[in-house]
Amino acid sequence: MSSSRNSLLIWAYAVGCFDLVSAVLFSMVSFKTICDHLSWLTIFATIFGLFWVSMIVMLLVGIHGRNPRCVRAWIIFSCLGILVEMCLILYAVFSESSFQMGLVKNGLLLMLGLVVECIFLYIVQRFYVTLAFCQACHKALTSKVVQENHTYTEPRQQPKRQPQIQHPRGKIVHNAPTHPMKLSFLRSSDSSSM
Repeated sequence: MSSSRNSLLIWAYAVGCFDLVSAVLFSMVSFKTICDHLSWLTIFATIFGLFWVSMIVMLLVGIHGRNPRCVRAWIIFSCLGILVEMCLILYAVFSESSFQMGLVKNGLLLMLGLVVECIFLYIVQRFYVTLAFCQACHKALTSKVVQENHTYTEPRQQPKRQPQIQHPRGKIVHNAPTHPMKLSFLRSSDSSSM
């Protein structure tokens, strides 16, 4: 079981690194485009590229620090990105009235990218599930150990035993005072028995 967790960790790092390279290349291309032609679309592409890079850095930090929140944020971002890309592909296909070979090639390339992104998403999602499960087990074990330590560190206090005094006749006198010689009735019984 531990070898599968290690392979998931390696695959998650590989997905994060490949995605980071893709995001940096996209950011560089969009920044070059914004320098050549300033428009709202190029500004949006550059901002999106920087946001994409920050999300992947968060994924890598989450993988390295075993933080499921960071990994979950990347999963949500990636799911939204896949949905937007699917909508854009469908819009591009249905907005053209005539058959164009370039559109088919670009559509197939984008579909291949979607398949790869879905595989990446599945790998990171499996890593996230394993990570969340391991953290839940770790929290349960930690709380169990703390509870056991708490019960062992506070032993039950035994009730304080009263001193027992043995009467001269051999009987144990319960609840006797600590200085029995100060009581006059014990002295008189001792002298009468003598």
